[in-house]
This record gives sequence, structure tokens and C-alpha cells, in this order.
Amino acid sequence: MKGSLSQKITEVIMPNHSIATPVAPTIPQLRDAIVLMDSLSQTGFSEIASIARMALAYLEHSNRSIDDIANALSAIQSRADDIMSSINCQAEEVGCCYVDESHRRRWNAERKGA
Repeated sequence: MKGSLSQKITEVIMPNHSIATPVAPTIPQLRDAIVLMDSLSQTGFSEIASIARMALAYLEHSNRSIDDIANALSAIQSRADDIMSSINCQAEEVGCCYVDESHRRRWNAERKGA
């Protein structure tokens, strides 16, 4: 049987994607990374949800500023980008970062065409 169990699971769950694993992290390293990623996601996503709820409630008032909504949406975008980057960094540190092969092919094709 070719390929590891995790590789086979990845192929079933995400057939067009791969997971890069250049190093063999220890169990404590993996645990620490997972705990940190969980903390980042819980904190960041609850902040995003709170900002979105506040923006939605704000839309119900007649005296509102479009700038306030724009600032709330910018904060949501910025926080989401920060969380994505932080979680990706943690995954990379233990050699388990997600790679979207379709996105990589498009990026390579664009780079070749430029």
C-alpha cells in the first residue's frame, strides 16, 4: 500500500490540495502548536463576530455614518488576515502547513505570463 494514512485521508478529504510536512515535529511541539492555534482562532474569531454584530446593530439606527461601517469592515478584514497568518505560521513551524495546489498552479501560471 503506497502513501501514509494521513496522506490517504488528505486525498479523500481534500483531493485537490496537499499538506506540506518537511520536518517530523515531536508530539509536544504539535500539542503546543495546536493549543496556540486554538487560542488564536477562539480569540480572533470571537472578536470578528463581535465587530460584525456591532456593525449589524449599528445599521438599525437612522443616524449612522458610512465611515463607521467601512471601519468595522476593515477591522474584520484586518483581524481575519492576522489570524490566518498567525495560524499558518504556527503550522509551518511544525511542518504542517496547508498548501492549495490549485492556487499554487494559478499563481505559477500568472507569474510565467508576466
